[in-house]
Amino acid sequence: MSYISGIIVHYGNPQPPKTILELNGGSADLNKDFQGQYVYLVAERTADANLACNRFEVIIQDKEDALRKDLSKGTGDGFRYLLSFSNVGDHEKVTDVRLLRLSKPIESPPAGFVGMTSDINKGRKGDFLYLIWTTGWTNTFKSSGTPYPVSYGYKSSRLLSAQAPLYVSGMNVAYGTHPSQEPDGALTEINHNNDDVNAGFNGSYVWLVPTFTSNAKDAVTGFNILIQEKSDSRYKDLARGSGGDYRYCVPLYDIHYIARVTNVRLLRSDDPVPGPPRGYQRMSIDINKGRGHSYLYLIWMEAVPNA
Repeated sequence: MSYISGIIVHYGNPQPPKTILELNGGSADLNKDFQGQYVYLVAERTADANLACNRFEVIIQDKEDALRKDLSKGTGDGFRYLLSFSNVGDHEKVTDVRLLRLSKPIESPPAGFVGMTSDINKGRKGDFLYLIWTTGWTNTFKSSGTPYPVSYGYKSSRLLSAQAPLYVSGMNVAYGTHPSQEPDGALTEINHNNDDVNAGFNGSYVWLVPTFTSNAKDAVTGFNILIQEKSDSRYKDLARGSGGDYRYCVPLYDIHYIARVTNVRLLRSDDPVPGPPRGYQRMSIDINKGRGHSYLYLIWMEAVPNA
């Protein structure tokens, strides 16, 4: 069985291959009749249930999010974004997606489909437009009480709990003198590079270990990297023993930002990275800024909690 692992927003004609089609043969252009750019959705697939989406949501807001692609680009009527949710502890995974264009609103998906977004065209005239999907059951996840999702990139010798928490609630810093001391739950680098945040600087081994919660109110909204000359006793130095500036990872809890962090990884690169890789919505500044060697970033996924 294959699953939907993400949805790409494509601008312009011609309609790209593998565009998500309208269920009844209608236009697949999300911006139809609104005089903006042509906007199409393209589904990405995977055979790995751990990478699959569980559902999707549409958010409509007044302020632009530079890290997302606007579904209503060029129309001047607010910003519309599609969010993909990937809860590793949920056995229901999305297997197919379609658009549904109607002249009247609906409150539940049509026969044969199990999920739907809110109206993509809400607040602007025209058709009612929904993204709808089917799901399949997967039994990939085994229960053992592990408090963090292994398949999301956290080191562990244990198996994944079927009741894995949904949100990241904080970030601990762990020190060591040998690679074998890397703790369970430490962040891994997305391309299987070194997980030691302090690698190459002759200081302590330094690992980041996230904590989790099922309560969205306790979840973080992002992370800030502080680089400064003076120490701050509130935080643990990511550059311990290497000399030079102090570097801190500070979790953010912004009550005005509706999305919450669901997954976080490290990204190490020989060159600067201008934005988060596909599948991730946010990233930090370079943790190694001003001290050379590789570029190192925190990257994370986020989701909007249910109202």
